[in-house]
Amino acid sequence: MEAPGPLAPVPSTVCPLRRKLWQNYRNLTFDPISANRHFYLSHQDQQVKHCRQSQGPGRPGRFELWQVQCTQSFQAGHHYWEVRASDHSVTLGVSYPQLSRCRVGPHTDNIGRGPCSWGLCVQGDSLQAWHNGQAQRLPGVSGRLLGMDLDLTSGCLTFYSLEPQTQPLYTFHALFNQPLTPVFWLLEGRTLTLCHQPGAVFPPGPQEGVLS
Repeated sequence: MEAPGPLAPVPSTVCPLRRKLWQNYRNLTFDPISANRHFYLSHQDQQVKHCRQSQGPGRPGRFELWQVQCTQSFQAGHHYWEVRASDHSVTLGVSYPQLSRCRVGPHTDNIGRGPCSWGLCVQGDSLQAWHNGQAQRLPGVSGRLLGMDLDLTSGCLTFYSLEPQTQPLYTFHALFNQPLTPVFWLLEGRTLTLCHQPGAVFPPGPQEGVLS
């Protein structure tokens, strides 16, 4: 199996908008219990790769879909995190706890397909913002470094492209009334890395409560 590359360094100079977003930066980790059986986690659960070969048997809590969620969840406050994708054909999102682990219909993902999740699907030439089975097509982005800003006080979830410059891509507005967990879908051969910031905090996992 090909070994994953090192985590990308955080640039020393950033634009004012991105630096403002960093005020609410959260270091996150992937939840190995939830990872699809073709997902390989590494770098202390900060990186996930979709491999052709199965990484283990199915078990309770695993996504049958090509998805993985984070260990951490949020119920209040303002939170921001960044993800680097190796290529297109990935989806970033958040979901309520009841997001199904099982495949329903022909789809390989369920992020944004129902009322309990919100997602941004990154394709080769476009983006699609998904919620409750409805998609809005958006222009594509050249960079693979993306940010997610979740403001539960104002009910906003904003996705950002961070390369070559920081710019908002899409904002969902909703009355979030349950804990939200970051969740991701990726095509075979793709890798996602949760970028960590020195000094940023690890939010507690669901079993430890939520940030306020």
